[in-house]
Amino acid sequence: MVGEMMQDDINKEEKDMMPDKSVYQTNRRRMAWLVMGMLLAMTIAIIIVPDRYGNNNVMEMAYLALSGLIAAYFGAAAYQAGKLGRNPR
Repeated sequence: MVGEMMQDDINKEEKDMMPDKSVYQTNRRRMAWLVMGMLLAMTIAIIIVPDRYGNNNVMEMAYLALSGLIAAYFGAAAYQAGKLGRNPR
C-alpha cells in the first residue's frame, strides 16, 4: 500500500518534469530531420567537389558526430518504445 503510494508520487513527479510531451517529440523529430539533411548536403558536397572536401578532417569529424547524434536519437526512441512495451518496428 505504502509502496504503491510512493510509486504514484514518483510517476506524478516524472510527468510534471516534462512540460509538453508533444512539443518535445516534435522538436526531437525536427532535429533529426535537420541533421539528416546536413549529412545529405555534406555527402553531395564531397561527391561534387572531392578535391576540396574529400580529404578534409573537419568534414570527417562532423560527419561522424552528426551520424552519432542520429544513432543516439533512434537508439533512445527504440529504447523508450521497448520500455513502454511497444514494438519499435
